[in-house]
Amino acid sequence: MKKSARFKQVAGVADHREKEAGRLMAQQRQAFNNQQQQLQQLEQFRSEYLDRYKQLGATGSSVQQLRDFQLFLGKLDGAVNQQQASVERSRQQFDKAHQQWLHARQRLQALEKAVDQQRALEQFLLDKKQQAETDELAGRVRPPVY
Repeated sequence: MKKSARFKQVAGVADHREKEAGRLMAQQRQAFNNQQQQLQQLEQFRSEYLDRYKQLGATGSSVQQLRDFQLFLGKLDGAVNQQQASVERSRQQFDKAHQQWLHARQRLQALEKAVDQQRALEQFLLDKKQQAETDELAGRVRPPVY
């Protein structure tokens, strides 16, 4: 088996790994986007709930109602904080997957370049060999001298 064929097999494995890393990176990006969207929804809900709390305070609601709103706002704040932490973890996982994909991509490109260089070398050597054979045949086929 030619060296370029062996390189091509290794490049095929690297191609598979690069595609797998790309698939994982896409999954991590989607998970990150989902976490961000959930955070935005929580923050929007908290903002709306805070507006209702302010309206209750302005209308002279009971102390119990205001306290219930405050307790729930505290729970929402906790949920927002937890979701922010989830977003950060998800971002870190995406960054890691992105770095792994970049590494796999660079390795694949290096192997593809090596395959191309090896093929070019093999073709050069083959051309050189064929030229030598042609020259040898041309040297043998001489008309007889009279």
